Amino acid sequence: MVDEQGLQFSPRKVTVSTSGLLLQIIRFLKESKCALAVSLNATTDEVRNWIMLINRNCFSTLREELRAKHNYKVLFEFVMLAGANDSIEDAKSLIDLVWGIPCKINLISFNPHCGSNFKLTPDDRIPQHPCGIQMHCFPST
Repeated sequence: MVDEQGLQFSPRKVTVSTSGLLLQIIRFLKESKCALAVSLNATTDEVRNWIMLINRNCFSTLREELRAKHNYKVLFEFVMLAGANDSIEDAKSLIDLVWGIPCKINLISFNPHCGSNFKLTPDDRIPQHPCGIQMHCFPST
């Protein structure tokens, strides 16, 4: 998309979203000028392993790579799941987890669908997260 032989989009206008294949993310950070969005969805590897089967207990390594990258802001995507990752403690853990990484946090309402055991976080609980996050200087949507 950003190649001269392609659509020639500015790398600043392209965001690549990933669920967390560590080696590929590190390669992307070194080779690309595009933005990165990481589907985080949990604040511990234990919960992330349960929610996202692709997780390979690698966030601590990724966190260090992102902290070392200067002048780069990553987008963390966080799907809110009732009873799984939507507590006040989860919000505090999220702040601790991304501390020191220039980032934006996108809190996403879960879209219930047939075959999923996850439930939608009630609307009145979602604002509790952005307030706690914004108080710690992390932009959130």
